[in-house]
Amino acid sequence: AAGFEKVGLLGPAQLGAFAVERLDSGELIGYERHRTPQPNGIRASVGTLLLPEHWHRGFGIEAKQLCFCYLFENYPVDSVEAGTWDHHRRAQRGMELSGMHCEGRLRGLLFSGGRHHDLLLYRIFREQWEQLPIRQRVLRG
Repeated sequence: AAGFEKVGLLGPAQLGAFAVERLDSGELIGYERHRTPQPNGIRASVGTLLLPEHWHRGFGIEAKQLCFCYLFENYPVDSVEAGTWDHHRRAQRGMELSGMHCEGRLRGLLFSGGRHHDLLLYRIFREQWEQLPIRQRVLRG
């Protein structure tokens, strides 16, 4: 908890995180952060951080979907959102495979590698989440 508090993942800003663990090895490979809604809020957000050696194996997709379950089942939110850079194609594909869709872009928010990059905004609505098969596979309690 102390490590998470230092970087603001626990505390009054309503940020939290779940550890992402490989079930076959018990190894901690990253975390799924989430922001719960403000009082009377209708939106939450997620973000996935995995160690690079565990990328491209579906762990981020499953972590997002499990976090959707947590947020939609415990808060009266209408949607969950996330963002990624326009040049991060794998992250975009992961969000789409998790059930999210691109809602728009904020132009030129990052200057890197000699050019400006856009932030792409993704969202999943409660009705879309209700159709995801992971809802039936999640063990609760």
